[in-house]
Amino acid sequence: MGELRMIKPKRITTISQAIDAMGGRDVVAERCCITTAAVDRWVEADFIPPGWHLRFYVWLTKRGFEPSLQGVFGMSRASW
Repeated sequence: MGELRMIKPKRITTISQAIDAMGGRDVVAERCCITTAAVDRWVEADFIPPGWHLRFYVWLTKRGFEPSLQGVFGMSRASW
């Protein structure tokens, strides 16, 4: 029987990487029921509104990604 190996999740460190990993700006906009322009503003501002953090975290981890809490969500250890 073959050996089971853990696959290390791909690290996501920026909002742009997170959006790309989810399928791009149009897909994220549709999934969030917002406009693509709103997603563009998130990327330009380097800020995802806190109300979306948990959903993005779940969506990304389900797809095998490991989002950086600091880089993607702006959370520092002090804020935990």
